[in-house]
Order: sequence, then structure tokens, then C-alpha cells
Amino acid sequence: MNKIRIEVMSKKEIAIYKIIRDNFDLAVDFAREHLGYYISNDKAKKCLKTYFLSQCWTYPYSTVNNIPFMLFNFEPMINPDGLLIKKGSSLERIIRKTSDLKMEHISGLDYNRLLPNSRDGMPLAIILWNHQLDKTESSGLKESICIEISKDVSQNSMRPEWKTLINKKIKIPNDGFIKFINAKTVYRNKKLQDFAHKLMPPI
Repeated sequence: MNKIRIEVMSKKEIAIYKIIRDNFDLAVDFAREHLGYYISNDKAKKCLKTYFLSQCWTYPYSTVNNIPFMLFNFEPMINPDGLLIKKGSSLERIIRKTSDLKMEHISGLDYNRLLPNSRDGMPLAIILWNHQLDKTESSGLKESICIEISKDVSQNSMRPEWKTLINKKIKIPNDGFIKFINAKTVYRNKKLQDFAHKLMPPI
């Protein structure tokens, strides 16, 4: 049994909680598709634990629409050396224009591998951050989040100094995740479903 105490929630928070609990696998698939890089099942599980323990559904700007992005927004930066990048994605195109980074071709996969463009290696970091939400009468809801890839220029691992190499804004499609769920044309990952149901008690 999970010992975390679920605080009293609003109707919006209850809806977000139930949807991510029942559609965690689809949230991961949706994030992979729109972020442009591969998220392993183990990484996704770790992020869901953080999301659950921090009760991130109570974040004021969390919505059903942005669940797949908020799921990974609350994780700290990680080293993207070797990260699998979707072939032909806008993220890959930007990486290919960045002199400090390179792509290693992988045959037979939908992804190529991100590597530092340096013989001696290079400390790198990637983070999903800067969630923006703007609602206007004329254009409705506009929502975005940024992928930032940085390198450490400090030469001191104890006190890193990060220089931004890429800061790519990702537009979050309105009602995109709900439509993705309702379509139900994708393979459902039972292992991820079971993990979410075991971690997050029903409410």
C-alpha cells in the first residue's frame, strides 16, 4: 500500500489524477511523439513516481490537456549523451545545426543517437521546462513547453556552468491528448498500465 496521503482535491484535480492513472501508457506514447525523443519505460515509471509523490496534479496550471508534458516537466535535468532522437523530427533538425552536437545513424530504427561532437566527450544536460499557458478571447488557449540542451563550460564537475545549446519550444496541441485517448488506435502497454494502477490508489 502507498503511504502517501492524497489531499482533498478539486474536480479538475480528480479528473487529471484519474486520467493519468488509467492512461499512463498513452501519456508516455503521446510525449514520445511530440517531444521528439525516446522515453524508456523505466524512465517513464521513475517520472510517474516523482509525479505521484509530489502530487503534481495539484500544480495550478496542470490540465488534462498537458498531462503528458507535466509528467516529465517535474524531473531534474539528465545527461542526454546517447539519447534516441526521432528521425526527421524538428528536434533532430535543430540538433544537426548545432556544432557541439551530432547524430549517429542507427539502421532499422525510427531513432538516431545524440552524441557530443567532441573526441574527449562533453558534459551535457537536457531538461523539459518553462511551461507557458496563455488564454485569450481571440485565439483561445495557447500552451507550450521548452526542451533545453546545455553543455557544462566550467571544467569543474563540482560547480557546473551550463551554456544553452538548444532551447526548443514545443507547442502543446489543444485537446490533443484527449483525442489520442479516445482514438484508441495505438497498442496499450499493460505493464505500464499495471504499474500506474499499483502506484496510484483509486479515488
